[in-house]
Amino acid sequence: MFGVVIASIFAAIMSTADSQLLVAASALVRDIYEKMIHRKKEISQQKLVLISRWFVVLLVIAALLLGFVAEQLVFWLVLFAWAGLGAAFGPTSILALYWRGVTRAGVISGIITGALTVIIWNRVDYLKDMMYELVPAFALSFLVTWLVSLFTRKAENNDEIFNQIINLNQKPK
Repeated sequence: MFGVVIASIFAAIMSTADSQLLVAASALVRDIYEKMIHRKKEISQQKLVLISRWFVVLLVIAALLLGFVAEQLVFWLVLFAWAGLGAAFGPTSILALYWRGVTRAGVISGIITGALTVIIWNRVDYLKDMMYELVPAFALSFLVTWLVSLFTRKAENNDEIFNQIINLNQKPK
């Protein structure tokens, strides 16, 4: 049983890693190679696939080198990135899903507040040592989203859209 659990964990890791590598390689080939380097030439699909594969190999090598050389840096960058994502989008997503009163202005304000709080908290030494930046940023983002939504006008069809979303999640009788 333990082997199945470990295999499942590694399968999930591999699935995520290969998807991220393919997306990154495709973006590099499309946005840099195809649109900037060979703008005027028509490139065959077969050549694009070959170049994408080489980019995947280069990205794997770069990721492995970065992982071995800067292990601590990678850990802290990932922690910082998740704090930013969690603080910016977590509270706004929760409120948008469970409260009819959330407004566009509230969501935008909450996203900006969460992201900025993470950045500022991480840059001020005595705050950084106090606690993980996600905690205060999440709370502030939630509070700002709620307060701004209370004082701004919601869209006219807000209740209708909310009901449609709720009805999508209910099973038919």
